[in-house]
Amino acid sequence: LYKSVKSKDRLLQYTSKGHPVKLDEAISEVIGLVNGSKLGVVGSARSTVEELHLLNLLCQKTKAKKFIRGHFGEDDGILLSADRTPNLRGALATGFSKTYPKNNLSDLNRALIKKQFDCLLVVHEDLLDGQVEEESLQGVKVIYMGTHRNSTSQLAHLVMPTLTSFEKSGSFINRGFFAQSFEQAVPGPAGLLPDALIFCKILEELDMGKRFSSDLKEIWKEMSKKTNSVFKGIGFSDLQKNPVLIDGSKWENLPFVEKKALHYDPPVRIAESAGS
Repeated sequence: LYKSVKSKDRLLQYTSKGHPVKLDEAISEVIGLVNGSKLGVVGSARSTVEELHLLNLLCQKTKAKKFIRGHFGEDDGILLSADRTPNLRGALATGFSKTYPKNNLSDLNRALIKKQFDCLLVVHEDLLDGQVEEESLQGVKVIYMGTHRNSTSQLAHLVMPTLTSFEKSGSFINRGFFAQSFEQAVPGPAGLLPDALIFCKILEELDMGKRFSSDLKEIWKEMSKKTNSVFKGIGFSDLQKNPVLIDGSKWENLPFVEKKALHYDPPVRIAESAGS
């Protein structure tokens, strides 16, 4: 925890073209960049359920195309999951992603080569590490939201530092489709805001006159209102008492990478049961 929070690579200043700016100036610049642009948004399975919900709203408002990357490794069959991110199920449940992600962003790279975007909003991901070629980003304005410096923050037009999961509250949906809340463990750096509040400020500028709440209970109330929502009847206060099982049957045939482990039995996919 200490190494992540106190890292020398930690982003602590809003910057535009390498120059420090205030939060309000950064928000205004985001609006100027995304309005009327061909926008692509790279979300993250490291983001919370609430953040992914708000980011999905932002994509709807801007008609942005969405991308998300998986981060996969070896499964130890006990506690270490092959999915190295905490909230891939949250990306599915919130509607940010409708498909199971690849272990790279090669689809985005192909779209960039075809000049499909002139602006990218990148949240907690490193484009070059995800097989996006630097040459394909020429002429593209990149807005980076993240906690630490990387190759994407270095080439970004606008950098907006964010909080680590230790410095905020929220929820993740684990590999068993249990929604679990967590509480802020340590204070964040002075002047930095939670991702959810930043997304709300951007949404309010995009949709003048409408208020968006970053309150976790209000976000869950909004998510539960959607027709056929898997969050229907569930409030954030329920998660604070105990983990809540989300109906994951809609995604049971996706190629989840996790294997049988302690406290986890992967679902039998329809194609597999039909062939047995």
